[in-house]
Amino acid sequence: MGNLCLPARGVGRMPERTTEQWAADDANIQGLPVYALTRAPLIHEVGTFLSVRDLAGVLGACHGLRNSMPAAIRTLDGFNKGKTDKDTVIELVQRFHLSMSIDLAGCTELTDAAIVAVADKCPNLALLDVTRCYKLTNTAVVAIANKCTNLVSLNTAGCDNLTSTAIVTVADKCINLAKLNVGRCSELTDTAIVAVADKCTNLAELDVGRCCKLTDAAIVAVADKCPDLVRLNVMCCDKLTDAAIVAVAEKCTNLAELDVTRCRKLRDVAIVAVANNCPNLTTLVIAYCDIVTDTAIIAVADKCPNLTTLDVGRCRKLTDAAIVAVADKCPNLAELDVMCCDKLTDAAIVAVAEKCTNLAKLNAGGLHNLTDAAIVAVADKCRYLAKLNVRQCRMLTTAAIRTLKQRLPGVTVYSKAAEYPYNDGLLVGMAVSMLAPSTP
Repeated sequence: MGNLCLPARGVGRMPERTTEQWAADDANIQGLPVYALTRAPLIHEVGTFLSVRDLAGVLGACHGLRNSMPAAIRTLDGFNKGKTDKDTVIELVQRFHLSMSIDLAGCTELTDAAIVAVADKCPNLALLDVTRCYKLTNTAVVAIANKCTNLVSLNTAGCDNLTSTAIVTVADKCINLAKLNVGRCSELTDTAIVAVADKCTNLAELDVGRCCKLTDAAIVAVADKCPDLVRLNVMCCDKLTDAAIVAVAEKCTNLAELDVTRCRKLRDVAIVAVANNCPNLTTLVIAYCDIVTDTAIIAVADKCPNLTTLDVGRCRKLTDAAIVAVADKCPNLAELDVMCCDKLTDAAIVAVAEKCTNLAKLNAGGLHNLTDAAIVAVADKCRYLAKLNVRQCRMLTTAAIRTLKQRLPGVTVYSKAAEYPYNDGLLVGMAVSMLAPSTP
């Protein structure tokens, strides 16, 4: 399928050609049967390689391409986020009405009129991303639901004007929906998610992060009706209890990614249930779940050997035993966040360094017991390390960081500029944690 990328992502302007050359090409193209124009891979991919200006020139000069191109373009993306307005979108969808995937993420100036036009002109739409299109209301999403019933992926993250009415309509009309991201749509209630669970039983990915009105009822409904779920984000859904996560663990056994950041009511029983029932788990984010203990993390280590990402930032009850278990049992670990896990010592980080040699990101900020020995071990063993956060690790010396930089010259180190001022400016002004999930 062809892509139309805005603005230019291609190889630049085409070489200037003579009038005779354009006429000859036009004659050749017109001599081809229609099926050759609309099925030729070169034509289907032309939008990927040409800028909009060049593409417009080609269409203007060649009648055959002009006639076939609207049928070849299937994807519209790469929009100028700050400048794309409703008129731009309306003009494009009128011409490329067979588009199946439209990515308008970050186009903050768009209004309902643009999305209503998409709904009216692109009935075959399967994927729509309107992340951070803050001006959209229920009108836009209801129009998509009513007109684009083949929709399989919808991302409305950050569209905080939406209410449950819009999502219930999506559930009623788009029963093949497999991916839904309504993160930061703060007005949504259980009614919306229960409707999705009831009608969209093929749901595989659900992001309801920061939908703070949701309760166990919504997540239990998803668990009961959507057994193929592989990714769930309930970050900051602080009303959730163990019952919701246990239900997901028991019913959605193919779960691979789970984010329960700041779900502060969760206890070990929830995480142990995930460990026991979801052996394919690769990503677990439980940052700020401050009543979770070693028992939960050791269970994950024992039962989920394919784990590649673990974020336990600010889980202050954890000790070295939990992280050593992860190091021993999860050799493919690539990202680890243990920020402000105050009880950890060198033993935990050394074990990770020795056993998880593919480690690429390590957030050890705020580990007051960490010494140079741990950093030297990381420098020696983790040859693929790309990012390291050691802010507020008070016992580290400049010498240890210097050794790390010498052995791993490509690594980015986050720390206090006052402590390590030599680091080519990389440390200056670093005020946030390296791994975002720990600071939602």
